[in-house]
Amino acid sequence: MAIAFVRSTSGSAGATPWSFNLAALPIAGNLLVVAISSNSGATNAITSVTDNMSNTYSRAISSIWSSGHATTEMWFTPNTVPAASTHTLTITSSLGGATIVPVVQEFSGITTTSPLDQTNWTDTDASTTINAGPTGTTTQAAELVVMSGTQNANETHTVGSGFSNLAQTTGISAISMQSKVESSTGAKSGTITSNNNGDKSGLIATFKGVS
Repeated sequence: MAIAFVRSTSGSAGATPWSFNLAALPIAGNLLVVAISSNSGATNAITSVTDNMSNTYSRAISSIWSSGHATTEMWFTPNTVPAASTHTLTITSSLGGATIVPVVQEFSGITTTSPLDQTNWTDTDASTTINAGPTGTTTQAAELVVMSGTQNANETHTVGSGFSNLAQTTGISAISMQSKVESSTGAKSGTITSNNNGDKSGLIATFKGVS
C-alpha cells in the first residue's frame, strides 16, 4: 500500500485544555499527525493529546523553548479508530490557559506498529526561512517525511522545496505542516518560507510505510 496524504485540519487557536473537531472523519487505520505551537514558555508543555475515540497519541518530538521562540510539538496516533460522527481532539498543557495553535494531517499507507523512525528540530533566529533537520538515516526506503514550522507571531508560510500539502493555522503564533514521500534511505531535512523575518522553530519526523 503506497503512502498517501489524505487531508488536513487547520484547528483554531485557543487556551488549553482546547478542543476542536477534525474537518472530516479519519479513515480507520490511518496515521494522524498533530503539530502544536504554544506560547507556554516551557519545553514539553503539552501533556496530552486525546480524542473522543480513546486513540493513543504520542509525542514524536518537541523544540526546546528559548526566549522569543514559540514552543512547537509534534504528536501522532497510528491505526486510528474513527468516531461515528464528529471526531474531536483535545490538547492539554501543564500550564493552564496556555494558548495553543494546532494543525492536523492524516496519512494512509503507514505501518500501524511503531511507525516513528527519525526526528530532529532546528531553531532559526531572524530569518524568513524555517529549517528542520537533518534527521538520522532512515531505516527503510518508503517513508513519510512530515515537517512543521512556527513563529511566535502571525505570518504566512509557503511550502518548501520537494514538499507539498502545506496547511497553516494562525492565532497568537503561526504554525504550518507539510509532507513528502521518500523512496530511498538517508538523512531528511526541510524548509518552509515565511513572509516575516523573525525567530522560528522547525520540527521534522519520518514515519515508516507499510512494507
